[in-house]
Amino acid sequence: MSKNTGISESGKKRTHYKAAGTKSGTGKPRTGKKGSKKRRRRKKRRDMLLRVGFAAALVIFFISAISLIRIGLEYKKGTDTYDQVAQNVLVDSTENVSQDNGNSEEVEEAGGILELPSVNFDTLKEINADAEGWIYFPDMDISYPIVYGRDNAYYLTHMIDGSSNSAGTLFTDQNNSRGFLDTNTIIYGHNMKNGSMFGKLKKYGKEEYYREHPLFYLCTETGVWEYDIFSVRVVDAASDSYTLRFESSNAFAEYLDRAFRTSMYDTGVSADSSDTIVTLSTCTSRDTDRLIVQAVRGVQVR
Repeated sequence: MSKNTGISESGKKRTHYKAAGTKSGTGKPRTGKKGSKKRRRRKKRRDMLLRVGFAAALVIFFISAISLIRIGLEYKKGTDTYDQVAQNVLVDSTENVSQDNGNSEEVEEAGGILELPSVNFDTLKEINADAEGWIYFPDMDISYPIVYGRDNAYYLTHMIDGSSNSAGTLFTDQNNSRGFLDTNTIIYGHNMKNGSMFGKLKKYGKEEYYREHPLFYLCTETGVWEYDIFSVRVVDAASDSYTLRFESSNAFAEYLDRAFRTSMYDTGVSADSSDTIVTLSTCTSRDTDRLIVQAVRGVQVR
């Protein structure tokens, strides 16, 4: 008998075939340990990534929640502060004054009487010596003090009582004179998301809203004046719309003409080079743009 040399008795080399599902050369079935380890490692990585993702989402949620709470508290502080100032500064009983701006229909609808706040400027100046006036929009919930802006930065982040807050304070441009006596007085205010400060001015983007709220009032130590809105527009923050004084009456007339022509709609209000105006300015969703509402000084009502 021949030895097991891998050569058949006929002298031919034997061919060995591996049975399916067996380890090479043993005939034993595969155990699959290597594949199982890989699957376990993949599952472990997957689980770890899921845990990391969940933890990250949880952190983002808590950060967002804390941020929203902080913003809410900031808004509340601003609203509470100005409500308290109004309680301390505005005379208990408002004074009734005749409202006659030449629009008989409006006077008839309002009964010819408008209630205006009476401001105790002695008390207001005790709160802040920079106090210049008080702006009041009938039926718009815009009723705030205005301060003289020593610079164009401080009152962006500080309220009238000096406390730090994102609501800031309405303030005149640092290059304006005191008393709203310049040809064009700029008054800045934040476009707050809760509608406070100048947050409601964006409603003037619709002509229908303007028709219902065509004017506002400025209360000063020397009197109360009606201001009639003549132009509403979005301008570049660096545009000549922020010109305060003019070299000549012709230059101011040209400025007014541009304001009329570029207004979102025709208000029908006129102004000429002998008038003085105010420009209410607030930010928009674009950093480089500003919404301005311009009004001409009208009759003195008190």
